Amino acid sequence: MTVSTFKDMIRLVDVASHYASEYSEELSYTASDLESYYNDNKSSFNVASYESLYFKGTADSTTDADGNTVAPTDEENAAAKEKAIADADAALKLYQAGDPLETVSLAYESATYSNTEAGSNSGDEASEWLFDESRADGDSTVITTDSGSRVLVFHSAGRQEYASRDVRHILFMADTTGLDSKSETYEADLQAAKDAAKAKAEDALAQWKSGDATEDSFAALANELSEDGGSNTNGGLYTKVLKGQMVTEFNNWLFDESRKPGDTGIVFNEGRYTGYHVMYFVGDNVPCWQVQVENTLRSRDTEAWQKGLTDSADVVELSGMKHVG
Repeated sequence: MTVSTFKDMIRLVDVASHYASEYSEELSYTASDLESYYNDNKSSFNVASYESLYFKGTADSTTDADGNTVAPTDEENAAAKEKAIADADAALKLYQAGDPLETVSLAYESATYSNTEAGSNSGDEASEWLFDESRADGDSTVITTDSGSRVLVFHSAGRQEYASRDVRHILFMADTTGLDSKSETYEADLQAAKDAAKAKAEDALAQWKSGDATEDSFAALANELSEDGGSNTNGGLYTKVLKGQMVTEFNNWLFDESRKPGDTGIVFNEGRYTGYHVMYFVGDNVPCWQVQVENTLRSRDTEAWQKGLTDSADVVELSGMKHVG
């Protein structure tokens, strides 16, 4: 393969990718379409709110005098499972007698308590119980598997009705180019890069506030200054954002219960994209479940469209294929 042929192939792949993205974005669905698909596929979108207290039902491995790991015997595992069942049953009785499950958990050092707000339906026995339509707030049970026993307390189940949110941002990344993580000055150099990004973010917000201080002026500034290649040509805009979709700090600011349209702020994120976000809250959008259903339909219909194109294409295998594979 020549370099020019390779370049042509890469260009065609890029064009096809953009074309598919544009096709997907132009698909539209009515409220009736979304409701109908949801009703036919509730298990894919409904989530459950529940508490859990887990008791491990297998024995731990030990280490012999030579430092070798010794697996537990069948008898030890059987005893651990029996104890887990007994502890879970006792904990369930305490909850049913009126103690909050989190309080009950304090009596068991080896138990693991969790409070899940939006657990998905995984199809296992616990999910079958949680997503049973007869379930009512406060219902409780013990589910035992080979690995352990779990006390479950049900609170609610259904589709996620909270509003998705629209937001604009301007990203200033910490420039770590050329930094040597093994250098004695690395930490100081990294902090200096973070400080420089923070200063840029503060200057940008101050510049916006000193001007028209409107959404349009923020969008213009995002196009001019933002280092986010995914949004610096559309005014830094992200629409229909769901909880957990963005990095933690971004998410926490966006979904703060006190957030109002027009709010601004600066948040720091450390990780793959270490830097500072200048934030502008646009407002609420459609409910979460509608976004999830719409995304599913877009993906399904785009894949079907692509398959139709490839199935109808005339493919000719030339002699060069003998060199492939």
